[in-house]
Amino acid sequence: MKKFCLNLKSSDKITFFFTGFNFISLVILLIWVNIIYFFAWYSDQKAESMYDMDINYDMYNSQKSDNNLEAFKEYILKKDTLIIPIDGGELICSNWVETRIHSDVEKIKDKLFYNSWEKIFFIFTQYYDDIWEVKVFFDTTPYVKSQLLIIKISIIIILFLIIIYYFIARIMTKKAFKNMRQFTTDVSHEFKTPLMVIDSQIDLYNKKLEKKKISWNDTNLLLTKVKENTYKLNNLLETFLLLSRLENSLQCLNTQEIDFEEYIKKLVSNSGLLNEKKLKIDYNIFKKTKLKIENNTFNILFENILSNAIKFSKLWWKIEIWSNKTSFWIKDNWAWIEKAKLKKIWKKFYKNDTNKEWFWVGLFIVKRLCELYNWKIEVKSEPWRWTVFIIKFK
Repeated sequence: MKKFCLNLKSSDKITFFFTGFNFISLVILLIWVNIIYFFAWYSDQKAESMYDMDINYDMYNSQKSDNNLEAFKEYILKKDTLIIPIDGGELICSNWVETRIHSDVEKIKDKLFYNSWEKIFFIFTQYYDDIWEVKVFFDTTPYVKSQLLIIKISIIIILFLIIIYYFIARIMTKKAFKNMRQFTTDVSHEFKTPLMVIDSQIDLYNKKLEKKKISWNDTNLLLTKVKENTYKLNNLLETFLLLSRLENSLQCLNTQEIDFEEYIKKLVSNSGLLNEKKLKIDYNIFKKTKLKIENNTFNILFENILSNAIKFSKLWWKIEIWSNKTSFWIKDNWAWIEKAKLKKIWKKFYKNDTNKEWFWVGLFIVKRLCELYNWKIEVKSEPWRWTVFIIKFK
């Protein structure tokens, strides 16, 4: 069994665990429901069986006499009963008990049920002064048979549900692991690209160094490329760390007020994101905009939107960053998203088939960060023209 478990794929292990957990839970639920139902039924049947005797005993108590006591005993013995006297004397049986259980009376006087002739009898006990202990035999065979039928039906339903749970778990785990593999591939690709750029620039620099044809421009280009791509790697790393904290609800915000125009221009300038495509930024920012942010989270939010806009914009085109008193937006002038896919881009593992390189986990984080700030984010897109992300902070 251990060897079998070790040979299973992770997705299969999760599937079997999920199915087994649900099976055990349903069985425990079935047992618990039946136990509760049994005790409720037992209490009702005992009260019903003892009801007439308790009324007659109250009548005897109101006029205590030997005649009344004997009359009460005679009434008791008309039922399927057994009387155990207060003085520990000989047991007194009703005709039915004497006929059917005669040889087993001593054995069953301390039992809760009795099985005879394919019938099951529960033995209810009641105590009366001057008589002591009365045992009432109650035929529970119909109840037991109906309960067994219900249990059999419940087991069939449980087995049917387990089969459904198994296939649901299998589909869900396969999809999850497929998404995780895709996510790992995307992450690897995102990290590999800047590393390859750094590596190629260093190789180029070394070759020129060997030929002793190094100029200040070459050194400056190398340092610029290394700095830009190191920045990208750091941003990616911060994004994934933030994703982990958000998933575990560990992120809290220590905000400070900023001048939005000044902060955004400085952020864009330091990021170096525009250098690759020679893009221009068209700023139209409301001068008096003040915003409370936490630097790290806001930087990740803003740069994820901006980097996607840059990635799909054409060379020499422009990115628009505008704001008013209640919101700001980032608009590109080429990238666009099909209307049917606009709501899907916020999903963690969603990938637009028409844009194979779009790293959608960034937009998932953007959405989560907006929720963390209590902001609203919208996206609009015009085919073959533009896409705009609008963040409303009031």
